Amino acid sequence: MPKYIAFLAALYLAVCLSGCGEDEKVKSMRFYIEVPAGGASGEVGKNVTLPQSGLNYNVRIDPLFTEVDISNVQLVKVASGEHALLFHLNEPGARKLYRQSVSNNGRVVIFEYGGKPIGARQIDGAISDGRYFTFVEMPYPELEAMVMEMQGDTRLMNEKLRESRF
Repeated sequence: MPKYIAFLAALYLAVCLSGCGEDEKVKSMRFYIEVPAGGASGEVGKNVTLPQSGLNYNVRIDPLFTEVDISNVQLVKVASGEHALLFHLNEPGARKLYRQSVSNNGRVVIFEYGGKPIGARQIDGAISDGRYFTFVEMPYPELEAMVMEMQGDTRLMNEKLRESRF
């Protein structure tokens, strides 16, 4: 039953967004989790390749979470000096992430923006605070511009979600 409700909500959102003007298009932000090696679970995934490293992953077809689950995006600098993206998830997104991070410890999550895989992070434990960090394969100046675009998309998506509830 919860999958059915989630499907209807996603369908409703897609219909709402398809009616938007060209200036209100939101690029997709999708996070896919790696399929278990060896196919022991019987899952069939899709192959994605990161642009710079060329690393190839087989990931589940259904995303772990999407732009609908994101309430904010920030560019952060981690202790190693590298830049990363910090995604703040809404309550449903945080629950999805927590459940999947517990049951998929050690697997990689691939981040796709606008349909292109650009980042990856290996899950190293339960993520219970609704904050998800990921590294991306992109030069810093481009990364800064992309984050600004993502923040605008996130604000627009959140406005559309609020409007659809009332």
